[in-house]
Amino acid sequence: MQASDEHVSILFADICDSMPLYEKTGDVSAVSVIARCLDALAELATQHGGTVIRSKGDDLLCIFAVPARALDAAAAMVDLHYRSNSPQIHIGIHFGPVIRARQDIFGDAVNVAARMLAIAKPGEIVASRDLVDALPDAERCRLALLGKQTLKGKQEPVEVYSMVLDEGDDTQMAWSRDGQADAASPETIAPSLVLELDYRGHIVTVHDGERCLIGRAGRCNLVVPDPSVSREHASVHVRAGRATLTDQSSTGTWVLDGDGGYTTLRRETSALGGTGRIRLGRHPRDPQPAEEIDFRLQVIV
Repeated sequence: MQASDEHVSILFADICDSMPLYEKTGDVSAVSVIARCLDALAELATQHGGTVIRSKGDDLLCIFAVPARALDAAAAMVDLHYRSNSPQIHIGIHFGPVIRARQDIFGDAVNVAARMLAIAKPGEIVASRDLVDALPDAERCRLALLGKQTLKGKQEPVEVYSMVLDEGDDTQMAWSRDGQADAASPETIAPSLVLELDYRGHIVTVHDGERCLIGRAGRCNLVVPDPSVSREHASVHVRAGRATLTDQSSTGTWVLDGDGGYTTLRRETSALGGTGRIRLGRHPRDPQPAEEIDFRLQVIV
């Protein structure tokens, strides 16, 4: 085995929930679906200038000489689920030195890329700080800081980023009452609890029994037109005397309090109380500017 100082972007793509697929469709059908998905992922990697190292089980390992091309390939891979109804995947990317041997790659950088994959949730692309540092300045806005994570085998926590994705279509949708879409405006009710959202002076009021969708898409009740914000980024729901915020984005949501503290939400739900601020898409320590929404909860007697 010969050492190498070759630095590359290492991308792991893995098919999510393959076990239920086997149980639902049977072995023969599941193997066929997974094989077609892996072949399509490998083709996308090659189209974007990557080299496929191996495809084994439910995952694919490939490398890219140009870090930005790894991001292009990753976005195309995740989008495959929406374009062709392929199984959903998640992706981890790292940049570092590798050793080539036995038609494979080895080294600590490969292990870190695998750790990035383990952090990524279904439909998500997670990357390391090393990958971000390897990108040109103009490309770094494509990734948003999630925070620091302690990785297995690493003594110090590392900064982890999520790629800003362009999900879904842009059809119109009106207010939702208790989770049900309604083409008409909500009926006038006498709420006991009201949540007021203030985005750059634009006020949206969410009454008891209503849900408000926040995101970049025109169908959202509160539109935040910023590239770091997902099309359907988060939703707030007021019901039974309680207000909750649910993150459904690829980049995360943070609830800031007045004392400089914050709560991180990644595909999670948290209660809202009193007053505060909702930060979309970028970690509070991310130096790039982020979109924020002030909120105030009022009890109406």
